[in-house]
Parts: sequence; structure tokens; C-alpha cells
Amino acid sequence: MPAARFLALSLLLYVVLVSCGKDDAVYDVAIDFQPYVDRFVDQAAQRGIEIDFADTGLSIVFRKAAQTESSGVCRGNHEIEIEKLYWDDLTDEEREGLIFHELGHCELDRRHKNDLLANGEWASRMRGSPIPEELTAVINYTEERRAYYIEELFNEDVAAPDWVSISDEYDRTIADTVISLSDVSDFETSLGIPLSVDFEIEVTIDIQDNGSWMGFAWGGMELVDEMYVAYNGSKTFVIGSGNRVWGTMYQQKNFAELNNRINTITVRRRGPRYFVFVNETFVYWYDYKMPASNRFRSIVGSTNPPNFASVKVHLL
Repeated sequence: MPAARFLALSLLLYVVLVSCGKDDAVYDVAIDFQPYVDRFVDQAAQRGIEIDFADTGLSIVFRKAAQTESSGVCRGNHEIEIEKLYWDDLTDEEREGLIFHELGHCELDRRHKNDLLANGEWASRMRGSPIPEELTAVINYTEERRAYYIEELFNEDVAAPDWVSISDEYDRTIADTVISLSDVSDFETSLGIPLSVDFEIEVTIDIQDNGSWMGFAWGGMELVDEMYVAYNGSKTFVIGSGNRVWGTMYQQKNFAELNNRINTITVRRRGPRYFVFVNETFVYWYDYKMPASNRFRSIVGSTNPPNFASVKVHLL
């Protein structure tokens, strides 16, 4: 075959294959995931990035077989699988974060990034396996933090956020004490305050057990819409909320601020934020969420009930 003819046929075959590839691009996104894909496209557009998946296609489906080891995976070629058992237990923000993470892989060609910010929180929504043994995978993907994580997803060179330096001093002025209990094994009551005021919850707990979780919850009518702080005898410490609010926001393993048995946990509302202290040491802050109710209750493990040595609610 003459060289000129061979070249012409080769070019024709290339054009046909490329054209077929574009025509065959498949868009198969389950209805559960479409709102989060729309948000991703919108966030990209706000930054001058056009995404329509016309040339690549996109598949996001629930995994056919249960695999609880991972919440989701991008298998390449814009094919994403999500674990349904995991998905069903996520908040709206957590679902968005999961889909944005996987689209970060498939569409933005991002790889896992396990850097930390100055305050110890993850520096990227793209954190992922292998997670260092001493850390947890928890990301607080709410309000001020969410805005930063989305910006970093599309721009790895974004500056560290100002919120890493936010903190509070334990010393405060108490205006009034509205609840004062001592030496009780559990409790459930009302905070007894308007939901619009600044307040402080301070609870001293003798855990008396090495396995069960102990702590307190407030602001919800049931588990799914309340805030909580809890820890166990293995010194794992958690700040979170039900899946109608924000989910888990903070988790530390082998938390150095915790004593073996007796600890004082303080949660303080100041304006738009909650500040959390352990044994009078500031450990974390997060955005204020208007409570669904005034309910205030203990979290008590299944064995060896703790002694709540002191339970106080103050107005500030």
C-alpha cells in the first residue's frame, strides 16, 4: 500500500474512533447523586471552570456488593461507586463532601493529600487512605470550613484559612446558673434558657469504665438532631451531632487532654460559635447551629454507669 494512502486511512480511522468515543460517552448518575454533581459543576463555574461531562461521560452508582471498608471509589474513566449502607447514614454536607472527593479524583485528577493545617485538622477534602494510625478520617465539612475545603479542591495553592487560629480562653464571667446537679448516674432535663442567648454547659464525669461511651447531648428532640460530646476509657474523644444536623465534626484517639477517669467537659456558646474545653483547656470550636429543642441529657454506656459529679448550665 502506498505510504500516502496508508496515512490517509490511518487518519480516517483515528477520526472515526474519536467521534465514536464522544458519541458513546455515557452519563449514568443515580438520582441520589445528581444534586451533588450539580453543586460540583456550579462551584467549578464560579471559578471559571466549565464542566459538562459531554466528552468523558460520568457514572455514579451504588456499589452492587456491600463493602464497608470504603465509602466510595473512583474506578477511573469517570466511573464512581458509592457504598449505600454508608451513604444512608450521612448528612447532606457529608454526602456532598464524598461526591466532591470522588469527582476530585475523576474530573480534577486530584490524588489523596494527607497534609494537616496548623490546628491539626485536615488541609484538604482529598485526604484519604492510607490514613496515619494516630489520626481519624473525620473532616468537619460545615459552614466556614466547607467554604475553605471547596476552594482547596479546585485550587491546591489556596492560603491556609483564618479559622485555624480561632480559640477561646477558659476564664469567663457567669451571669447566672440555671441548672446545677451533682452525683447523678444519668439525667434528662431542659436547658431552661432561650435558644438565642450565650450559655455554657459544664459537666464533670467519673467514667468508672474502660469501654463504654459517656458524655452529654443537647439541643435536639431525638438522637438525629442533637449535638453531643462524648469520650470513653480508651481516651477517644468525639464532638458531633445527629445526621439531620452535621454528623461527626471532631474525633481524637488517645486524646492527651483526657484523664484516666475524671474529666470536666465544657461547651460554650459565644455568638455564632461553640467552643469546647477539656479540663479547662481549649480543644475545638465549630459553627453554632440553632437547636431543635431545649432537651439536655446524659450519654451513658451499657455497663458500669458513670458518676456525673457536677452538671451545670450557666448564662454568660
